[in-house]
Amino acid sequence: MKATTHALALLVAVANLLACSDNDVNFIPVDGGIGVDSATADVSLKTDVSALDTAVAVADAATTDICVPGTAGSSTLGDLQDAGTPAPPVPFGIDERPATTSCRPLPRPTGLPGDPFPQTLLATGCFTPTDLREPVAGVIPYSVNAPLWSDGAMKRRFISIPDSQKIRILPDGDFEFPRGSVLLKTFELDGHMLETRFFVRHDDGEWAGYTYVWNKDGKNEATLLGEDAATRNVGFTTWLFPSRNACLSCHTAAAGRSLGLEVAQLNGDYVYPGNRRANQMDTLDHLGLFELTPGPAATLARYASPGLASTGTIEERARAYLHSNCSHCHRPGGLQTEGNLPDIDVRFGLPLAQTNLINRMPLRGAFGVPGVMLVKPGSAAQSMLLVRMKTTVANVRMPGIGSTVVDDLGVTVIGSWIASMKSCP
Repeated sequence: MKATTHALALLVAVANLLACSDNDVNFIPVDGGIGVDSATADVSLKTDVSALDTAVAVADAATTDICVPGTAGSSTLGDLQDAGTPAPPVPFGIDERPATTSCRPLPRPTGLPGDPFPQTLLATGCFTPTDLREPVAGVIPYSVNAPLWSDGAMKRRFISIPDSQKIRILPDGDFEFPRGSVLLKTFELDGHMLETRFFVRHDDGEWAGYTYVWNKDGKNEATLLGEDAATRNVGFTTWLFPSRNACLSCHTAAAGRSLGLEVAQLNGDYVYPGNRRANQMDTLDHLGLFELTPGPAATLARYASPGLASTGTIEERARAYLHSNCSHCHRPGGLQTEGNLPDIDVRFGLPLAQTNLINRMPLRGAFGVPGVMLVKPGSAAQSMLLVRMKTTVANVRMPGIGSTVVDDLGVTVIGSWIASMKSCP
C-alpha cells in the first residue's frame, strides 16, 4: 500500500510539472534575450485539481509537516532563454568615468505656463538628437540578472549621476543614489518604441517618475505624459503608460524607491559599447562611482538569472524571480495602505521558512481551487502564488498593477520550483 501511495504521488507531481513545462514556451527576444510568447491564453481560476493530487499526502515520520512530494528529477530545469554569444571579456567595460554632459538633474514640473520641466524627450538632453533611443555621453548603461517582467517589452536601462557624486551601497546591497540622479529606461514592444521613463531624485531628496510617450507613427520623437495614465494597443497587447502616482506604487519606500539597482542584480557581465564584455560591479567600482569599494565582484552576492540553468539551482532562480518581480511590495512596509493582505516577504536573502508562503491559507479566498495554499509543496496546481500568476482576471492577477500579460517564463520557473519541493522548510 505504501509503495502504491508513493507511485500515485509521483504521477501527480509529474502532472503538476508538465502543466508548466518549458516545452510550451515559444521564445522571442525580450529584455536582452529573455524570451516568452506574450500571446498567452488566460487560465481558468476553476483549476481542475486531480482527485489523486488532493488525496495523496506523505507524512514525514520525523516531523508533523505533511507535504506532497516532487518528482526525483523535477529540481532540474533547463535554459528558457538564449544565453547569447558572449563578446571577448575585458577587465572593465568603461575605462574612465564619463563627465555628465547635457543630461542634467531635472526640476520638478509646475504645470504652469513656462514650466521648466522638459516637455519632450529631446529637451531633456539625455538622449542623442538624431536617435533618441541612444543616450548621450555621461549616461551609463546597465542590465540586471533577474529582470522585472514588463509584458514582453524589451528594455534598456541607464543611470546618470551628477559629476563628483557617488553611490552609497546600503547593508542589504541596495544602491542609494545622490540627489540629482536620473534613472532611465526605454520600452520597445514588437519593434515599436513605446516610452522612455525617467525616475528622478529631486533636490529635496524625494523620488518621482515621469514618462515620455513615443510617437506611434515611428517618428524620432517622444512627448511628456501628463499626470494621468494612458494606453495604446500594440498587436494583441494593450500597453499601459503609468500615471505619475502609480510609479511610487511599485517603487515603494520600503524597497528604497529605485528597483533593480543593487549589488546582486548588477553583479554580472554587460556588453558595453565597443563590444566590451565586463562585470558591471567591477566596472562601476573602477570608475569610482561608489562611496566605498565593495571589493571584487567574485566575492559579492549574485542573483541567478531565472531563464538560465547555469546561473543557479531551480530554487535560486525562482527566488530571484520573486525578489525582482514581487518583493518591492511583498516585504515589511511594502503594502502599508493595501489593507488585509498576507504578511509574506519574498526578498531573496530571507530563508524560505520565513517568507510565510509555505502551507499558508490565502486570505482572499480559494478562487475555486480545492486544498489551495499560498504555496503547497509538490503541487503547483494548488499553489495560489502560481494561480494568480497564470490569470489575467482583474483584482486576482499578480502583479496587480503594471502588467496584463502572463509571463510564461516566470510561470515555468515558479511552477517547476514548487513541484520540486519534497519537504516543508
